[in-house]
Amino acid sequence: KALSAVEDLLTDAESRVRAEAAAGLIRCGGPEASRRAWPVLMEMVSSEDTETRITAARAVGQVGSKEFTEMGRVGRINPEHPVNPCSLDFQGLLLKLLRDNVAAVRVAALRAAEEVTCPEAIPVIVQMLAEDRMYEAAAHALVTYGDEVVEPLRQATSSPQPGGAPG
Repeated sequence: KALSAVEDLLTDAESRVRAEAAAGLIRCGGPEASRRAWPVLMEMVSSEDTETRITAARAVGQVGSKEFTEMGRVGRINPEHPVNPCSLDFQGLLLKLLRDNVAAVRVAALRAAEEVTCPEAIPVIVQMLAEDRMYEAAAHALVTYGDEVVEPLRQATSSPQPGGAPG
């Protein structure tokens, strides 16, 4: 009954409620609940509404967290189980949000990037260091990736800039 009540929240008018319901179902609801919740989260990431995308970024950070994906990798969640976080494309959702055209969505995505293991996001985040509005959030997100960022940062600072001079 509790899962059914939470699943009903996937259609709530308020995006925050839908996001929290989706995150909870993906993390704790089992395979069938996860299958119902995942499309809601994907739809929210693609929404035309800025606040909905910001809310979706927060949910991606919750359900794609390093702790949760590590549970899948070390076998505490069955790798064949459809709710296995390693099988869901949190990274794809995160990358889409990091490339959003609205700064507030990108900032929320950077905060999510602190929680989601996504090496593919590192070059995107490194590029965001050049944006004044993104610098602080991008730097904070990169710190959480540790040594993985050294080479992308080295490449970015040695790449020729638009004027022809190295960065």
